[in-house]
Amino acid sequence: MAKQRFGINDGYRGSVGTVIGYQWRGQWCLRARPRFVHNPRTERQQQNRLLFKAVWNFATQLRMPLRFGLRQTAMESHMTECNRFLRLNKGLFALDTEGRLRVDYGNLAVSEGPVAPIGFEEPVVEGNTVTIPFEKNPLHRQANGDDEVYVLALCPGLEDNRLSASAYRRQKSISITLPDDWQEHEVHLYGFVVDYAGRASESAYIGCLVDGADNEGETDGRAELALEDVTSNDTVVWVVSGLEGGAVAHNILGVRSNHTLGAAKDGGDELRE
Repeated sequence: MAKQRFGINDGYRGSVGTVIGYQWRGQWCLRARPRFVHNPRTERQQQNRLLFKAVWNFATQLRMPLRFGLRQTAMESHMTECNRFLRLNKGLFALDTEGRLRVDYGNLAVSEGPVAPIGFEEPVVEGNTVTIPFEKNPLHRQANGDDEVYVLALCPGLEDNRLSASAYRRQKSISITLPDDWQEHEVHLYGFVVDYAGRASESAYIGCLVDGADNEGETDGRAELALEDVTSNDTVVWVVSGLEGGAVAHNILGVRSNHTLGAAKDGGDELRE
């Protein structure tokens, strides 16, 4: 049954005979109702449906940051930002034996476009604030100092994310403040650039922040590798994990003490609100 809420001259939702009305990107559309529906409900098909549902829920959680990173290319492809995100990252999602979504976060793309990228350096953590220095134009392509840089923080354990306030390319650093309850979970960081016309750069995976205290009981050697350069008087706040040459590398980002490892470059301008 179709429903028409705004008068006879407006669009409608639902089916009327063999025609189905629906709304897509603000436009009312019509399509033919399928004559036959092939739905065998095989085990493989059911798994694919569960995977698609989980991936779609994951993508919709990123709807706001994707509007910055994928809006231009999504419009050019005549699709939504979420659909563009799924097409870009096809093959990076899977379900484990318990039906939980597994994501290849290191290769995840949250933006794309022709804008010259920037080179993100090792983050510096002080409390809940993460500051990331960057090289404004490592490829020496044409770039504008007024291009806006963004950092996306993704916390899968809480199904939450944060998009930083923008910083200008010429500022050479950007900061983002994470919620207190994120310190007990992994946090993946991504960065990208948006120019004055709304075009974006390819996103860069900066690394994964994890609570160093949670690694002490692990038996795979990660905790020992992460803590080997920290003195006994320091309390680890975050550890960064990234892929380099196919091997997992862990570096201490921040410690609760009078010093911070890998301090940011001096002379950075204050971030624009």
